[in-house]
Amino acid sequence: MSRHRTERRIGNVVRELRSTRRLSRHQLAILTGTHAQTIGSLERTQQQPSLDVAMRISAAFDRQVQEVFFWVDTPDPHEKP
Repeated sequence: MSRHRTERRIGNVVRELRSTRRLSRHQLAILTGTHAQTIGSLERTQQQPSLDVAMRISAAFDRQVQEVFFWVDTPDPHEKP
């Protein structure tokens, strides 16, 4: 019996919410006191937000943090199938 390990990462719906509100990355960055590059990295899940940034982004969309950022389980990329 093979045990498949998973990794947890933080997923988000920042891009979808930003698009719905017709905000550019730069505009959202201004609203949240971050940088447009940070917003892009979060949207591509290349970076995980600090709690402070997650709360500021969630507040900008008037959403609870867990509605914008959430756990995603993914297979361990180093494990053979």
